[in-house]
Amino acid sequence: MFAILCNQSGDGVACPSCESLLRIPAAEEKDKEAFVKEDLQSVVYQGQGVTKNDQYVNSTRERQYSSNGQSETNSEAQPIDEQKQGGLERVLILLVITLFGLGCVVYFALKPNKTNKRIPVDGQTVSNVQSNIEEADLGGSSSGGEGELVTESDEGDSFKYDRSDDVQVARVEAFLKSWYEAKSIDEMLELVRPSDGLKNKMLRHYELHPVNLSELREVGRVKDLPGEDGYITYYCETQNYKKRFGVLQYSQDSILLDWESYVAYSEMSWVELIKKNPEFPVEVRARVKGTHYYSGEFSDEQKWRSVRLLNPNETDILYGYVLRGSADELRLFDFGNSNNLAFVLNVKYPPGSEGSNQLLIDKVVKKSWFKE
Repeated sequence: MFAILCNQSGDGVACPSCESLLRIPAAEEKDKEAFVKEDLQSVVYQGQGVTKNDQYVNSTRERQYSSNGQSETNSEAQPIDEQKQGGLERVLILLVITLFGLGCVVYFALKPNKTNKRIPVDGQTVSNVQSNIEEADLGGSSSGGEGELVTESDEGDSFKYDRSDDVQVARVEAFLKSWYEAKSIDEMLELVRPSDGLKNKMLRHYELHPVNLSELREVGRVKDLPGEDGYITYYCETQNYKKRFGVLQYSQDSILLDWESYVAYSEMSWVELIKKNPEFPVEVRARVKGTHYYSGEFSDEQKWRSVRLLNPNETDILYGYVLRGSADELRLFDFGNSNNLAFVLNVKYPPGSEGSNQLLIDKVVKKSWFKE
């Protein structure tokens, strides 16, 4: 009888006792019933965070491992809730690390620098620290080792700096320490070489060019200023690791800083020159570099020699012009060498110039930014 039923799968047969029709399901229908049961089970698993596909894959792997006599160790067979919990823990750990790193960055960015000070002047902040000044700008030389203290010439009766004299060495260091710790214009005035209208010059300069102060870290090279009896140049490093150069008027009785060369002072800023176009000579300090820019009133290249005028306090560039063959041209180009040399110049505009960055070099006052 069982064999007959098997052969009739998918068809209907009569029951021998009650004569009711019995239907034998086909093989594919059995599979459908199995999938219906799996669908019903998946509804239950979904409520627990498990999808039908996950259960199917896990059950398949379990059957494969059990058929081979092995145990399931694959991490993907773990319950989904555990996987989600582990992923959440990793995310939280990464979040904590990220927040800690950001906190450190903000802390060091906002942490006040104890070595920096500011000098208030008429509601402004100013400083006696000048950047981008080089020893060559002051008439010195960049040669020589660190810590070199030189006494070269015995000409004249002026007091000479002696690097072998510990008292003199300590005296210069004490002066520079006082300069870089100055907290006001009045304190600075006691330490600088006097000149006409110096306080007004300092007030004006520091209002236009405020810079952070930094105390002295160490003194490096000190030596005589070539060609200038009674003056020495120094190199030092401040607490913010910036190199500073300056000229000191040095005698047995006093030490004074030449402030105008120290800050590359000009009577007018580049912006003021362009705006006012003065037709009278204005004294400026600039690095001079040869160029080939000719236009407007200075279009004749056979008549004029052009240069760029750069100053460490300025972002703009001015173009200066000097007559070819003149003594001033020879001084500017130093027999052909015009690579970023420092000069004190008198400049002015030709009559009728308006809003121009091209001006006339009226006179070369001094090669270097220091002038007696």
